[in-house]
Amino acid sequence: MATAGMWLVLLALGAWFAWCLRRFQVYWDAGDVRIGRLGAALRQAQRELGEEQRTQEKLGHEIKQLERQTEKSREEERQLRQKQREAPPPPPIEVLVSAEIPASASEDPWIANFLVRRANARTADRPVRPILFWSAGSQAAMIKSQQLAGDLTVNDVRKLTPAG
Repeated sequence: MATAGMWLVLLALGAWFAWCLRRFQVYWDAGDVRIGRLGAALRQAQRELGEEQRTQEKLGHEIKQLERQTEKSREEERQLRQKQREAPPPPPIEVLVSAEIPASASEDPWIANFLVRRANARTADRPVRPILFWSAGSQAAMIKSQQLAGDLTVNDVRKLTPAG
């Protein structure tokens, strides 16, 4: 019987060894899965880091370009200011006066700005010509400015107030 007991012990040891090998295989596979996940996460992090580095390089290049443009603009502005300092002042605006004194005491001074018409000129490029006239109210000022305008376009009409 000793041989049967021995066989039984050997069989138990074989089963235990198989069970240990199976546990070892399960833990090994779980470790492989974890290593695979960590490797994928590492590769993803490396991709994101590479994208961030490329973005930073691109932004650094754009910053350098903007700094060059800013420096160039500052130099142009400095040169323009120097030219403006050296240039003679522009001639004063010519104001046409319809009458030097009002026709009645109830009339107030008004200024109308007319746009001078030029062939092929945009509205922004057309010079403004101010005209001083006298009128008793805003409605009458609008009518009188249209009469004075003739073929010119009235840009705006405003009442003159004393500066104080």
